[in-house]
Amino acid sequence: MPLDFNPYDFANPVQDGDVFAGRKAQRDDVKYYLNQARWTRPMHLALTGERSAGKTSMLNMVAQQAKMLDFSVVRFDLNIGDATPTPFFQRLYDAILLAIVKEGHFGGIEGRTWCSYRDLVDSGVHVGDLPLRFPSHVCAVMDGTRPLSIAVLTDDLLAIQAESTKKIVVILDECDVLSSSPETLQILRNLFTVLDRFMFVIAGTPRLFPVIDDVFSPIVRQFKKVSISAFEDEAETEACILQPLEIIGIEPNDLIANRQALVNEIHDLTGGRPYEIQLLCHTMFRRVQEGSEPYLIVNLEALEQVRLDLEHSQAHNLGRMSHLYAGLKPSSLVAIQMIQRVRDATRDSAFTGSVLEVSNGAAELSKAEFCAEVDHLLGLGVIEESDSNLRLLGDQFDEVYLRYSAASRNVFISAFPVPLEVVFGSELRDVLGFDKDHVPHNSWSQLSVTALQKRIVGMLSQETGDGAGHHGYQDWISLYPAIYQAQREGRDHFIVSSYIAELQGVTLAAYFPLMKAGLEEDVVSDSVEQFKSRVSNFGGELRVVDLRISLDGVGSLETLLPVNENIARSAGYFHERQGFSAYREGEFEESLIQFKKAIALRASAGRAIAAAFQLLLLGRWAEAVEMSDLSMKYPVEREAEYLRPLADFDAAVAHVMLGEFQKSETRLEAVIASKASVAERDTIYLVTAVRDEDSSFVVEQASGEVREVAAQLLAAIRA
Repeated sequence: MPLDFNPYDFANPVQDGDVFAGRKAQRDDVKYYLNQARWTRPMHLALTGERSAGKTSMLNMVAQQAKMLDFSVVRFDLNIGDATPTPFFQRLYDAILLAIVKEGHFGGIEGRTWCSYRDLVDSGVHVGDLPLRFPSHVCAVMDGTRPLSIAVLTDDLLAIQAESTKKIVVILDECDVLSSSPETLQILRNLFTVLDRFMFVIAGTPRLFPVIDDVFSPIVRQFKKVSISAFEDEAETEACILQPLEIIGIEPNDLIANRQALVNEIHDLTGGRPYEIQLLCHTMFRRVQEGSEPYLIVNLEALEQVRLDLEHSQAHNLGRMSHLYAGLKPSSLVAIQMIQRVRDATRDSAFTGSVLEVSNGAAELSKAEFCAEVDHLLGLGVIEESDSNLRLLGDQFDEVYLRYSAASRNVFISAFPVPLEVVFGSELRDVLGFDKDHVPHNSWSQLSVTALQKRIVGMLSQETGDGAGHHGYQDWISLYPAIYQAQREGRDHFIVSSYIAELQGVTLAAYFPLMKAGLEEDVVSDSVEQFKSRVSNFGGELRVVDLRISLDGVGSLETLLPVNENIARSAGYFHERQGFSAYREGEFEESLIQFKKAIALRASAGRAIAAAFQLLLLGRWAEAVEMSDLSMKYPVEREAEYLRPLADFDAAVAHVMLGEFQKSETRLEAVIASKASVAERDTIYLVTAVRDEDSSFVVEQASGEVREVAAQLLAAIRA
């Protein structure tokens, strides 16, 4: 096992697309708009995220994809001195011209145009045959003899655009410096209106975009915003952990004792932030290299080493806040934990969130103890209280330091504060035993039953089927499962079960559109009453009201959903979950129906393979081959390459049952030769063909790694 090289690089942005983990939705956006730009006027992209969120790594992927599609790529990082128009546009012009001449335009890098340009810029020597006007113009501007002419700049960029045989992607990082210069942004906006072969991709923190919004009025007219935040899906965190090991030839199971437990722990601890995932994994891998641990494991020693590495590597930034955090007593850390659990926390909402999230109904601190700790933290200067909202002070490093320091003392501070209503709805869903398809809705509290019904029916009409309205998307994802099930069962209504709580001076509301005709009696009598009692124990009151929503006039969901891609994606996930649920219940025909609906809404290789598997269970061999082949047409990310051998294997089994043994052998050989890592969790979805007593083949459930099962089947065919 190659342990000489530590594959986890937390210090540098990702350069290699094979190592880049997660961000599928963002990468899909980039690919889509780059592809569109090949045929039509480009839509510019704006990547937004906090520092160390992974924006620069994502820009590297943008550059790679653009080069693959044969764009010219121009890239530079802005510095503090680049904010004002003259230095900004001089650097922009320089970078664009260099990229173009490197491709052989204007005589190439050794040609007269580039050499004359460098002479002018570097030494101020004017050459009369330079076919571009902006270089000499900007020299005069910098000498103070004339103002910057946007017309001259525009003419030259149009000339460069005409000279180039390719469209040009301009990638700008660290764009926050432009927030201090609306004038630069205004000029950039004007350039966008005339440069129809340029595509700009900019990256900055969320603080940049209100300024851009003011200038571009609004930004969405000329930019597609792409959010780069922490990983919300644990599968992305898992890919971030596993891919570096696989790249250097290490089988992850050789270094990970319990994969799911490790992924869960790292995701919760790091908040899904790629930088912190890499830092923690780097430290754990180092401990394996040094012989301190046999496996990658999160323990006190690893956390302490991470904390020390953060402190030492950032020693020049380690200010008063981090020193204060290091000296906090456990009860103060718990108070911070309570504050950070709830977005825009007040004393009341932070304590209420703590009450709601503790399974036994007892908060970590009493209300009086919590308020005393808040006062103590205010006195230390660790937090501030403004307009009743409590906010942790310090920068991003301080926050990381605090979370790791607290974790080393078994206090885990959330990296994902959520609205109190979400805490309430999520806790209710757990108490009531609802699954993921019961999405609590929190924005209907001001609506009457009549207004709510009108909003739902209006949303589902052909005119507003795109989810229009302030809460249109949340309406859709909350309502779709209930409406789908009601229409399928022929019901003319569905039930919205509403829960209103008054607790600690806070009013909370959660609404659950029910997939069934109503709640089961034991749920009403037991779970709801227990939660009522729990709220009551803290001086609150919980009211439960079931609302009957008519479906008169509501059209077919199948004709409405595809209007909005995000809504269709969410509905597709619903049907995918329903498909797996039906399979576990042995309802293979129902499972096939659900997977086909998921494919119709958002096709993917995984869904097609799941449908092929159901077809094998149903004995529909020819259809199973067709569905397996269909899965091959859909792209897969590197971490999902195991789907290819699974598709080949399903097709091979179907070919055996059709008596097409030569075709089966070809598919099985492809499975055995596959280099893809097939996760153990996917082997439960295997059936294989085995010889019966009369030497004919029958299908039965298989276990083991797919390549091993394929080798067994191939041997049986050739016997």
